[in-house]
Amino acid sequence: MTDNCQRLEARVHTPLLQGSNLVTFAVTDKIILAGQPEPEDWVRLAQQGFSLVVNVRSDPQRAAAQADKAHAEGLAYQHLTVPAYELETAHIQAFRDALAAAAEGKVLVHCRTASRVALMWMLHRMVNDGWNQQQAEAELQQAGYSDDDMDVFRYCTEDFLERASMTDLILS
Repeated sequence: MTDNCQRLEARVHTPLLQGSNLVTFAVTDKIILAGQPEPEDWVRLAQQGFSLVVNVRSDPQRAAAQADKAHAEGLAYQHLTVPAYELETAHIQAFRDALAAAAEGKVLVHCRTASRVALMWMLHRMVNDGWNQQQAEAELQQAGYSDDDMDVFRYCTEDFLERASMTDLILS
């Protein structure tokens, strides 16, 4: 199953961050899913009302440098080490907790290509918010994710649900 989950690739998308080519998807008025921010994007994030950046990439060195850039612009920053596939319930809980820590302002949640964050968001909606899979998929599609993206997310969601026990899915 993991081979298909690894095929989450970069896409072309109209950026929401003014003056940037950053790939972004607004799933709510407050939550923006994105690809990897460029060095010049940190100033734009602060200027455009973001208060928190959540990085779900698994590279701690890059995360440390990004934390410095975020803090220099007055942004809160959280790094969650999340694999690209074979997600566990603990990853979804950590994601929920990171989002709950957001104060006022918008939240940018990013990975390399905006795919892993979409899968995390979909699972978050299903596990933490009680949404069914169709509702979670519709939200991502409305934000701009393609049918091909949804096929991969669906496959990875099934993989997650097969591996997660029902006890693990009852979150506090």
